[in-house]
Amino acid sequence: MSTDNPTPTPRWCYAVFETQRAERGYIPSVVTEGEPGHQPLIGRDDLSEPWYWGQTFEDARSVCEKANAERGISVEDAEHIVASSIAAQIGQDARRDAQRQRMQQLGMR
Repeated sequence: MSTDNPTPTPRWCYAVFETQRAERGYIPSVVTEGEPGHQPLIGRDDLSEPWYWGQTFEDARSVCEKANAERGISVEDAEHIVASSIAAQIGQDARRDAQRQRMQQLGMR
């Protein structure tokens, strides 16, 4: 069964945030377009290690830009993807706050 307008797969990119600094360097994250939050690449089990992409933020960012470019994601694309994720997080937080306030008004919390 095919559809005329299949749902496109959201784009994703690597991103490095200044707050994601560990002793051995900066840990990159995966950010998905339109989805709140990010997923730091810290490993999945006890035998995994985080990814480290540079001791300085500039070095980590350079590795990040190269990894995204290899996937066909430009700096501008990555900025858009991250901005859409931030907007989704803000929207999610606002809905959660409104729901919490409504529950308080009804005496449910």
